[in-house]
Amino acid sequence: MALSLRGRPSRSVRLRGRNDSGEENVPLDLSREPSDNLREILQNVTKAHGVSNMRKLGHLNNFVKLLNSVDHHEEKLGFSYEEIIICLRLALLNEVKEVRAAGLRALRYLIRDRSVLQKVLQLQVDYLISRCLDIQQSNEVEQTQALRLLTRIIAVDAALFPSSVTNSLVAVGNNGLHEHEKDHVVLACNAILCELAVKNPELVAGRGGLSTLLKNVLDCQHSRINEALISTVLHLLNHPQTRQYVRADVELEQILAPYTDFHYRHNPDTTEAQLKTDREARFSASKMAIVAAFRSWSGIINLCKVGNSGIQSLIGLLCIPNMEIRKALLEVLYEIFRLPVPMVTADFEEALHSIDPSRPQDSWRLGDGFVAAEAKVLLPHRARSRPDLLDNYLALILSTLFSFGLLEGLVEVVTSSDDVLSVRATVLLGELLHMASSLLPHSHSHHLHCLPTLINMAASFDISPEKRLRASAAVTQLKRLHELKKRSPKPHSLYLQLILKQSSHRDSHRSHRDGYIFKDTEDALMMNLRDSQILNHKQNLEWNWVLISTVLKWPHSNLRNYRDEQVHKFVRRLLYFYKPSSKLYCVLELEHPKAPQLTLAGCQLINFLLDSDDDGQVYLEDLVKDIVQWLSSFSGLKSERSLQSNGLLSTLSQHYFLFLGTLSGQPSGVKTMEKCGAFQCLLNLCSMKNQDALLKLTVSTLDYSRDGLARIILSKILTAGSDNCRLYATKHLRVLLRANVEFFSNWGIELLVTQLPDHSKAVSMEALDILDEACEEKANLHALIHMKPALTHLGDKGLLLLLRFLSIPKGFSYLNERGYVSQQLEKWHRGNVSARSPFNTWVWKSELPLQCADNSVRVRRVFSSTAVSAWSQWATHHGSSTGGEPLPTSAVSHLKAAQVTEIRFKHKSYHMTPVDEHVRAIKVFPLEFQELPVNLACKDSANSVKDQTVVNYITFPPEKPQNLSCMTRNLQTITCKWECGLQLDVDRSLHRRRYSLRVQDSGEAEVQCGLTLRCDFAALPGRIFYNISVMMRNALGEESQSYAFNISQRVFPVPEYVVVSPGATDVEVSWYLIGNFTGLHFICQITMEPTGKTTERQFVVSEPEQSLRATVQPLQPSSQYSTTVRCALQDNDWGSWSSNTNFSTEPLVTVDIWTRIRRQAYNCSLAVLWNTFNSASDSNIKTFEVCVAQDSTRSRECVNVKETKVYFTVGFGQCNVSVRAVTLRGSSITSYMSVHPGWVITEPMLKEKRIVGNPEGFLLSWSAISSATCGYAVEWCTMSNAEPCDLRWRKVSANQTSLSLSAEGFRKGHRYTFKIFSCQTEGHQVHEKHTGYLVEQEPLSAPELSYSLSILSSSMLLQWSFNEEDSEHPGFITGYRLTIQEHADWTYSNRFWNISVEDPHRKSVKVEEVKEGQRYTIQLAACTRAGCGPESIRTITTPQNHYLLMAKVMTPLLILIGCCFCLWPCKETLKGIAVDIFSFPSGQRMKVLELDDSLFEVSEMLRVLQVEDCKCCNLDSVDMRSSMEEKSWLIFTEERCKPAGPSLSEEELAWDELAAERVTSVTNLTYLSSLAPRSASPALESSRSHRANYVPSLNTNDYVTSFNTDEYVTPVSPDDYITSFNTGDYFSSIKSGSPGNHVTSVSTVTV
Repeated sequence: MALSLRGRPSRSVRLRGRNDSGEENVPLDLSREPSDNLREILQNVTKAHGVSNMRKLGHLNNFVKLLNSVDHHEEKLGFSYEEIIICLRLALLNEVKEVRAAGLRALRYLIRDRSVLQKVLQLQVDYLISRCLDIQQSNEVEQTQALRLLTRIIAVDAALFPSSVTNSLVAVGNNGLHEHEKDHVVLACNAILCELAVKNPELVAGRGGLSTLLKNVLDCQHSRINEALISTVLHLLNHPQTRQYVRADVELEQILAPYTDFHYRHNPDTTEAQLKTDREARFSASKMAIVAAFRSWSGIINLCKVGNSGIQSLIGLLCIPNMEIRKALLEVLYEIFRLPVPMVTADFEEALHSIDPSRPQDSWRLGDGFVAAEAKVLLPHRARSRPDLLDNYLALILSTLFSFGLLEGLVEVVTSSDDVLSVRATVLLGELLHMASSLLPHSHSHHLHCLPTLINMAASFDISPEKRLRASAAVTQLKRLHELKKRSPKPHSLYLQLILKQSSHRDSHRSHRDGYIFKDTEDALMMNLRDSQILNHKQNLEWNWVLISTVLKWPHSNLRNYRDEQVHKFVRRLLYFYKPSSKLYCVLELEHPKAPQLTLAGCQLINFLLDSDDDGQVYLEDLVKDIVQWLSSFSGLKSERSLQSNGLLSTLSQHYFLFLGTLSGQPSGVKTMEKCGAFQCLLNLCSMKNQDALLKLTVSTLDYSRDGLARIILSKILTAGSDNCRLYATKHLRVLLRANVEFFSNWGIELLVTQLPDHSKAVSMEALDILDEACEEKANLHALIHMKPALTHLGDKGLLLLLRFLSIPKGFSYLNERGYVSQQLEKWHRGNVSARSPFNTWVWKSELPLQCADNSVRVRRVFSSTAVSAWSQWATHHGSSTGGEPLPTSAVSHLKAAQVTEIRFKHKSYHMTPVDEHVRAIKVFPLEFQELPVNLACKDSANSVKDQTVVNYITFPPEKPQNLSCMTRNLQTITCKWECGLQLDVDRSLHRRRYSLRVQDSGEAEVQCGLTLRCDFAALPGRIFYNISVMMRNALGEESQSYAFNISQRVFPVPEYVVVSPGATDVEVSWYLIGNFTGLHFICQITMEPTGKTTERQFVVSEPEQSLRATVQPLQPSSQYSTTVRCALQDNDWGSWSSNTNFSTEPLVTVDIWTRIRRQAYNCSLAVLWNTFNSASDSNIKTFEVCVAQDSTRSRECVNVKETKVYFTVGFGQCNVSVRAVTLRGSSITSYMSVHPGWVITEPMLKEKRIVGNPEGFLLSWSAISSATCGYAVEWCTMSNAEPCDLRWRKVSANQTSLSLSAEGFRKGHRYTFKIFSCQTEGHQVHEKHTGYLVEQEPLSAPELSYSLSILSSSMLLQWSFNEEDSEHPGFITGYRLTIQEHADWTYSNRFWNISVEDPHRKSVKVEEVKEGQRYTIQLAACTRAGCGPESIRTITTPQNHYLLMAKVMTPLLILIGCCFCLWPCKETLKGIAVDIFSFPSGQRMKVLELDDSLFEVSEMLRVLQVEDCKCCNLDSVDMRSSMEEKSWLIFTEERCKPAGPSLSEEELAWDELAAERVTSVTNLTYLSSLAPRSASPALESSRSHRANYVPSLNTNDYVTSFNTDEYVTPVSPDDYITSFNTGDYFSSIKSGSPGNHVTSVSTVTV
């Protein structure tokens, strides 16, 4: 019996049509009789009037519902099929297309078998169907239903398909393409024609349908449809009984017409403008048809037959110089031989590169197939000996086409075409020659490579030079292509190169020499080191990376052999370039021209450091830790953010995984990765979701040749990642297989078997395909058989792989033990499976499950919901009804030919139910349970006296075990548990339920579980997947329940031996997981009470019974805690908690460390300072242990001190400082700090940034720097910046670029310098320097005016000196204030003005518009933001303009002289006139005035010439330093200045006190004579002493130009009076008295 299942076709079009047409909702009551419903439907459909079309549409749809409900039984419908068809036929004549479509749909559901179809055709409905196919009408819904109806007719019986409809289909196929809007209808008609041609070729051929199909082949540019059309014709050619319908010489070769007919036009009405486009379309369709024909044997035989075959005509066209035809034929040949088409170019190298399999492809990118896709293309398949039918096919095609002259035709194209076609033909010629040498036998291919035609053309001078040159070039190009084919494909990506290198060149990674190396000497190495430019500048991309690679690959070169500081500097600069934190290498684009070279140099650097042992370990750990920190940044971001923000998809940052892969290839590198936490970081990435790119990079770079954490990570990704990640990791196993990774059979096969039960079908099928390839090697096949995988559920591919087990004895024994061999032999003996229908088995439960009853069954075939076959004959399964015994029973006697007359149960007679003529049954309800046995007795007609009695027990039949689950704590013993729904059971052990367990495919005996609902059994070595069956048996039978599980997902470990090691702020918790957990990934939780904090850690167990450790922090120092631990396998449920463990944390002593470096001549002085913080009073510090390790000298010095400061003398290299406090109860956490003296050199180059605080404190901010990986530090001195100072510091994190300092500890008016250090890998480097004041104050000192002043009569240039950068200033000097006072006459007021200088560095001002001979007072003061400070004062007198004075004097003199000269001749005349004018009249007396007497008289009267009477006449003026408003002159009252005679006392002389305080110079009136020395009065002495306090000396350099001293002037020096003066530029001579006397006069001459 064969069953055919067919899916229900989509009804979307029908539903859409009904909804759009506005169908009226007509209710259908299915509870009524079907005949009544059908009568109502047919009446409404056939009424011509009174029923709307939309209501008819509703009734037609109800008709389909009714048919489905009654299962198409004609007797239930109440009408014959003829009557129904006649009524439905009227619907096809309706004027509304929706009603017609509904009628077609109703007919489609009605046609279920051949009989109904015959009745439909008898009533000539086929003509109405043809009418519906008219494409000129807008009836899409109707056409769709008509085409569906035709499909149903073909499915029921294609032999009855009406010819009228066939004509319509052919007509639509011939002319329908002209109606572009009906294109989909034409395609559907062609599809029906193809199906009909296969099932009824005579009909289609007779109506011209095959010609229509071939014509549509050239009309169709869709490859799948084109292939379907030509395959229909080829199918007819393939069978002898249908081959007669196809004219092979005429019809099939129509597909060659676009090539063979140069004037071919598919449609006669094609215009000349459309001809080119039409020819291109025909070429494309013809190419697809020819290729499809060559994919079948019938097509090859008919196109390549001996004689005038079609393919021979095509090859002959190559010799015709038609470039369009040649180009199209070359494309056909490329498609036939499945060769990649080269790019369109005239350059042979470009074309060769375009077909190179090693060229980069888009599918090799990280976002697509990546390394797995590249390796699948480039690495050879492992099945070297397995025959390939595709090679046989290609060999046949090659031999056939070569016999038709293909090579000669290609040579002609090469030598006579343009450059583009010549290159393409040359590539094809080389590819075919290479294919022939590898596929064809030697007898058929040895003469092909001679190419006599091409060689003759290249060597002949009888042809044109152009042809000869093309032939010569073709020979050279063929040689170039042969070299490309000869070498194996070269990996493009660095990832695949790394995999191949790890698998084949493990121990010789630095054994070869570079081309730049001439001699292996240290001098040559240092020369290359210098020439690489890496030591000269930091422009990384301008370094000579070829020489850098040379140095890194230099034999025996490492830090251990070369301890020169330049080599260390070379390594440090390379490390800084490659570290992610520096953002130099990782930000370069993947497309950068130097990207591969830079990455290879990075991998060589890692190998270089690995060879350097301990010397390179420090550098290597620094790099790995930085990479791990970079990887950790992905954990907190979403995938799209993390990949975009970190540039993983487009920058060289993804090549850091290559560095890790290089490390994983060597044991020392693996240890470094474990120490730096790289493996743990990668494991954490495996647990992240939607990070496919990271996991791809992880899988593709690690080395799996050694057993360790790399394989564990791969196993984790294979089982716990997303579907895409698991699929890629599975594909990568193929890469490792083809790369011939060591011991792949030991571990790779196991991982592949793990993927077989994956819930993703793509993953399981990929693993199955890889296993099939791996089994080409016997070692892999043996390993697979040892794993005993379940393959039968994987379909045909799984069965084929299982059959390969039979190829070796071990596999045969395994399958034979399982009974697989005998099962297959039994199937084989049943007969030829291909000739008979496969057997089908049906198991059912009888409604009357009695052992003595007969059960009968019949079947029928269901094609679809509308096509059902008739029922088969009844088949009976006979029960045990041959005797007259009560059943069930164990042993009773048999009664022959008797009828059962009575049955009693528990001594009670029950009504009997006849089963058949010999079997009777009773029904006991309810059946009460009891443990004692019950009697069942019966009588029959043969023995009506004696009862037939049996003893039975009442219990429940066995049930399937429920809620079956298995788990293990140690992967050594597996415990399975289940539940039983009905717990009642009989007491006797013989009839009680018993349980047993069997492990499928294990070969182990069945485990007897007894009466308990659990069972333990030993885990099988190497087995991961288990399929167990639990059987429940009792006297009523047995039931079983199967359960399949992955044991690695059912592990629930229990931590044991929990031990804690508390610290001050953390605790290390260690525990053991007892069991064989090697390679498994666990997650453990540690809880802390009373905080309730839970810490989660991930672990990978690398050895049995491994101790796991985790550090929990932060904790409070000196506190009580208790902890518990539980663990779970990754993605599994948690195991049980361990018991509580109590502990106490240690007191906390933290050390904050800082250093200061002072550079000396040959070394540096390192000062180490620190502060301590204690958490408990009892944590007394005994001492401090300070250690300094120097990288340059590889030395370490430690001291124990009690102070908080210590000095060391160190070199110029990097130093690592550590400080820890030793307390009474232990020691503190050690603080570390790395310093480098190099910052001492760069510190003076920093520019100070001025800041201003406020009364609350300082707010410091600085720019961020990417190299500051471990934070920033701020240093300042609280008292003074001079050494030694009270040093303070503060440290902040790397993401903080500001710091607020409170005003406590800072003074106003005091300058503070803050140095900001960036914490980098090489130590703390000075980043910025800030200088400022908490609060600024006024300056305390005044600028000093210069003596060298440029003074002119109309201007003067003022200059001064002042140190504005002096740190002792109470504020930043912002500028200067200049006050100029002009001294007027005594009768006028003084004038002054101010000049502001904003630039504190400007030290000169030019003053314009001053008066000549005028005296000015200059006052200068420095200013801050708080105000201006004290002033410096100087008096200046501008010189006279002598040239102007001379001009004023000489002008009248010259006029007078000129007048005299002019009047000299008339002197006598003028003399007479003067005498007349000025002579006295005669007789008058004149007396000469006696001037002296007059003056005396007047003076006596006025008393003004007696100087003794007025003391004020001795003084002229007093010059002040203050401004004009503040100056005070000597003040005298009228009484004291009035003429008083000689009795006036000197004590009455007084002046203003303020004037005495500010007097700087005194000038006597020049017209007064000096007074004789005399004794001074006490008042004057007091005044003199008072004045001496303020005027101790006279500085003549600034202001004084001349003066006449008297006895009251205070001496300059304490020993003597003024005897000499430093006159500078103004005094030329000084006259003074002798030493010890008063100066009486000073005579000066102004220069």
